[in-house]
Amino acid sequence: MSPGANGHVAQHVVNQLLSAPNGPRVRTTVRSEQSAHQVSDFFSEAVAEGRLDVIRVPDIVKDGAFDEAVKMKCFFSSPSSLAGR
Repeated sequence: MSPGANGHVAQHVVNQLLSAPNGPRVRTTVRSEQSAHQVSDFFSEAVAEGRLDVIRVPDIVKDGAFDEAVKMKCFFSSPSSLAGR
């Protein structure tokens, strides 16, 4: 899983994973419906082939917010801060 695929770093990570020959199935998260559509449209071929799942997680600080999204074997993330929340 690579969270936040509408962001600069995660979009590159997702792209690299999907570009790998016989690459892994990738799951990513976004917070808004609009972002889900944008990511799905950008990676439309991978979505159509079942190699990319885009999961919407609107409230990332809610208990269990990522439970469904993390039901897989590998997780990629970049550091972030929720300071002030």
